Amino acid sequence: MRTLRLTLVTFAVVVSGCSGNGDTPPASTDSAPTTATVTTTTSSTTTTAAPVTTITRPPALPLDNLDVIAGNANAVLTGALDYHRLAAELAELNRLAVSTERSLDDIPTDDQPEIERRLVLLEDIRRRLANALATAGLELQPDIEIGPELDPFALPGLPAQGVAVETVVGTVLVALDGEVLGHLPGFSIDYHLRLPGPVKLIDRLGDEYVLTPDSDALVPSDDRIPLANGAEYVLGEIVTVDDTEFRQRTLIGNGWTYDLTDAEMLVSGGRTVVTARHWIDKDGDLQAGHAHAIDTIDGTSLVTHDGCWIGAVHGDSVYQVCRLPAEDGQSRDQVFVTTADGPAELVTFGPDVEYPLPIGHWRSILASADGTELLGQWSGECEIPTAFRINVDEGSREMFAGDLYESAPASYALGWAPSGEAVVLLEGGELCAEAAEEPGVHLFSASGASTRIYDTGPHFLFAQMWQPLD
Repeated sequence: MRTLRLTLVTFAVVVSGCSGNGDTPPASTDSAPTTATVTTTTSSTTTTAAPVTTITRPPALPLDNLDVIAGNANAVLTGALDYHRLAAELAELNRLAVSTERSLDDIPTDDQPEIERRLVLLEDIRRRLANALATAGLELQPDIEIGPELDPFALPGLPAQGVAVETVVGTVLVALDGEVLGHLPGFSIDYHLRLPGPVKLIDRLGDEYVLTPDSDALVPSDDRIPLANGAEYVLGEIVTVDDTEFRQRTLIGNGWTYDLTDAEMLVSGGRTVVTARHWIDKDGDLQAGHAHAIDTIDGTSLVTHDGCWIGAVHGDSVYQVCRLPAEDGQSRDQVFVTTADGPAELVTFGPDVEYPLPIGHWRSILASADGTELLGQWSGECEIPTAFRINVDEGSREMFAGDLYESAPASYALGWAPSGEAVVLLEGGELCAEAAEEPGVHLFSASGASTRIYDTGPHFLFAQMWQPLD
């Protein structure tokens, strides 16, 4: 069995690395870690909707062709296109923004500020289209259940766990027993953190809110993402560090603050640990380098092996995702587990181990309540998402849909139900992967049997599971 030595320390330091949000490594040439600064702190009117039963989408619009997007936006806003076309345009722009956000880290670091600027413009156009849609009083009538319209500031009592599903009409709230609680018109889901917990939502005006099961209203949030133990991950403006532009990132806890602006930040399942990592260039092979994983309880740090980040913690078991050379010499994402100061044992590779070259990476790892299984989110070629059930003892991994990895539908690991079932979303669209035969949110038992609790149809945009943080 392969082993890897990992060490636990209790001093609070943070490493500065290169830019990125945890998907694909950004460019870097500096392999030596540096120390970041640690700062101690103290403590409406309803309109009648015109029915639309069918939406015919226009062809996908490339991000570089923003003049066409802007032209279409202006056309619908000035009435040159009818509002049925507006609805189709809005749905396509939503999907375009999602796919672009997923692939942003594939772009060289020097080009990212320009792409992010274009994303801001794209988002502005999306908001304008959504506002025009609302002004016209047009309500899409998709072939999905959306439930009653909900007041974002007077929500019904929410169950402790559920799934928020972004659709063309807004965000639909679904309980794990399949009850559709209702929808929040015009709200979309923020994509910066896709782990179970409080769900960050954005309204038509771009204002940010957080949905939590213990609140009867959406809570305003200013570029802040809630983590466990009261900590927050704060996104700021684009800043320049050593002639390189980065998105400002700050980790704030109870009496401690870390400036991690030039580090890649990766968050564990449960949001209990944040890993700051940078990348190094070894003879043209970009590899994950030195990293520190910060405990959100008190700001102390776990020092991981170079190339690793903490994906999940269950009891004494720490699951680390490490991009290290495999037996074929290629750097591939691998999952290791360690306890206390013992050596790490290999749990599993990704599905790209069957291919000559690496074609993906683990985005998230969620441990089951009993610790016997992991729910892993893999991002492969074309950023196609595939969810896997991983047996910790055997190291086996199984998909939730499809017989072959190459032809499996896109799937999203949303979380674990209290019953022990995996909550997984199967996508019905055919952007890069095959469409699922039964798209929607499913509960999968250990035997592989599934129960679909919500049918998303082919127009799904995004979903995230809400639940309390420990």
